[in-house]
Order: sequence, then C-alpha cells, then structure tokens
Amino acid sequence: MRNPIIVALDAPSAEAALGLATELAPVCGGFKIGNELFTSAGPDIVKKIRERGSLVFLDLKYHDIPNTVAKAYRLLERDNVIETRGRYGSFVHRDGKKYSVMDRGLQATTALEEVIASLRGTGLTDSEIRIAFANVLKVQG
Repeated sequence: MRNPIIVALDAPSAEAALGLATELAPVCGGFKIGNELFTSAGPDIVKKIRERGSLVFLDLKYHDIPNTVAKAYRLLERDNVIETRGRYGSFVHRDGKKYSVMDRGLQATTALEEVIASLRGTGLTDSEIRIAFANVLKVQG
C-alpha cells in the first residue's frame, strides 16, 4: 500500500519546493501543489516533481467557478501537465506526454455553460432556458 501522507509544498519558489520534495519523497506518498507555488513556478513544477516519481495533488481551488475550471484545465492539458478523462477526473502526467485530448463531454459542458451564462445575461430565467433547449432538441432530434 502506498503511503497515505500527502505533504503540502507551500514553498515560495520552485527551487525550495524541489528541495523539499527531494528530501521528503522517501517518507511520503505524494505532494500537494497549491495556488501560490503553481502561480510562482508554473506548470513545470508539476512536471518536475512527477518526473521524480512522486504523485501530485494539484489544489488550485477553482472548484466554485465552472468556467474558470474549464479554462484552467484546457491550459493545463495544452501544456501536457494533465490529461482529462471524462467522468474519471484528471490525471497528472509522469513524463509530460499528452495521452488524450479533452473529453468531448467536458467541451460540450463548457460550451453550454457559456451559452447559458449569456442567456441569463439577457434576462432569461432557467425555466425559459430549459424550454428553449428542449425545443431545439425536439427539432434536431
């Protein structure tokens, strides 16, 4: 069984984080990279830690803003940091290679969220939006 302890790499720089990761890798199960380190060091910090064989928990606190999440994940995927697998979640690559493109369902969800936000901006209620979508689906279905 893998060690269940995840160490937060709350370091001010990539160098400091990599030093901690090197020192603590033998006694922990992986590392958490938060917003501060990711912002200062960029996606390369994830790749460098994964290249050393460690698991990474990328904790960027985007969970409450769906469009921000989708855009951030597209950028992470573009940079070969993660791979998104539909309903299974996202996976950080060990070797930085991209194994698949973003799931079509996530792309559709993102597009629909943008359309719905735009429709809400025009003053339509969720009920009116549902009716409009249902009518379109009936015509095209």
